Amino acid sequence: MDYLAFLEKDDQLKLKLIWLLETAHEHQIPLKTALSQLSVTRYKLNKIIARLEIDFQTQPEVDQSTIILKDGVLYGEHLDFSVYRVLQLAFLKRSIRFQIFEYEYMAKSNQSRQKFFEEHYISQAKYYLLRNEIDDLLANAVPLDHSNTINVHPELVMRSKLTNIYYYFYSGMELPFPELKKVTSKFIGFCAMTLGISMTPTQKAKLSIFFQVQVKRINSRNFINLRQLMHVQRTDQTAFIKNFYLNNVELAKEDDVTSEAGYLSAFLLSEHVADVCPTVLNKSLTMELGVIKDRFEKLLRSSALIDQSLVKDDKLSDIATHLSLESYWMLLFDLYTTPDYYEQSETRYSEDFPGFAMLASQMTREIRRILDLTVNYDIHTKLNHDYLMALIGLVPHDIVRDTVTVCVDFGQCRIPQQYIDMLLASYPGGNVKFVDYFSNDTDIYLSDTFVADIRDVPQVVWPDPMQLENFESLHRIVTEIKKNKINASLSIA
Repeated sequence: MDYLAFLEKDDQLKLKLIWLLETAHEHQIPLKTALSQLSVTRYKLNKIIARLEIDFQTQPEVDQSTIILKDGVLYGEHLDFSVYRVLQLAFLKRSIRFQIFEYEYMAKSNQSRQKFFEEHYISQAKYYLLRNEIDDLLANAVPLDHSNTINVHPELVMRSKLTNIYYYFYSGMELPFPELKKVTSKFIGFCAMTLGISMTPTQKAKLSIFFQVQVKRINSRNFINLRQLMHVQRTDQTAFIKNFYLNNVELAKEDDVTSEAGYLSAFLLSEHVADVCPTVLNKSLTMELGVIKDRFEKLLRSSALIDQSLVKDDKLSDIATHLSLESYWMLLFDLYTTPDYYEQSETRYSEDFPGFAMLASQMTREIRRILDLTVNYDIHTKLNHDYLMALIGLVPHDIVRDTVTVCVDFGQCRIPQQYIDMLLASYPGGNVKFVDYFSNDTDIYLSDTFVADIRDVPQVVWPDPMQLENFESLHRIVTEIKKNKINASLSIA
């Protein structure tokens, strides 16, 4: 979902300029680069910078930040990701699109629509034009909403859309609904003390925003019904959750509170906050999961991209089971706060993990086929990315045929070997194995001096191992070798 589309166009440009400067070397970029990246004129850029300076001064958390243009170069001072996040939330709150969104979907105000027009100086025609834009945004926000085989309760889909939006903008900053601060604090305490859940700050933020959206929807009589999807078992956990909602959420007595308890329990499991979930999926959903698991397992067992002989037989089955369960949560929740242009590009991921990238692409096609998903390019790309991340976390890296073995031999260097090992442990590229011996499996020889006798593999020489640029030169060679290994595996298959 294009979350930044909630913001005004000029505010989107401001954030992109901050990103360009914040991620640039020494926070400086040539003026021509900024004009090209933002696709604006010099006059427009000057206006953006001038307005950003006003924004900096009106936000106490970022009032030390500034942007200076000197000798054809833009310099950013006191810029980091926190500045981006602070301004992004400030821009959201003043956006008329977001105010319309909250009025329509979150019962933010009880005033009449006519009163809303008057207070926001907006015509009826403009209001409905912007509301249609918001509806279009939400229409493509959740992939499972586009399945022709699974009948998902519309409120479940809407809840996931709303939770994703609020988490993107508010997580780590503040709670979106301060009027619910007291009951939210009580809820987090209940989860910790009564349910025995231990949470990191990020997990606590996710759960707080999830709960606040849940309460707002319940109290605006947008109730959920999960009985077609799952059976919520009668356990102590379920009873405790139901009792908490009935005693602390105003309109919970009118709701199907059993479904709400199941919804919370499933969310806790999906976010790895809880280890068990007192729910049993219905027969059709269980069968669907079985089909996904079988297809994924067949893919893993037959793929030329991995060496099946290096992994126990039941391990591939476990990975397929885990991926099938993860699939549903990938299709519903999209809880992250990082703008797309801050993340590594898909090209970089494909270079670092070419084997996993190909498997992820195959799994995305499979899940679309099984669930008959009709999705646009953005959602397809997101699913592809999610499967890639899941594979990176689940599959042992040494069984993938793109693994590169690097022999490390710093015989001339005065820097302690332990420190060299620590530097190499921070290498950001995936599927690289550093060893201290030379063998037939060696793909790269890494040293601080050239050895003429080594001719069969590339040599990478770091006369000064402390230089940061060393990793880039190593990465280029690693990427090329991975590509060759994958191509060789596929040609043999």
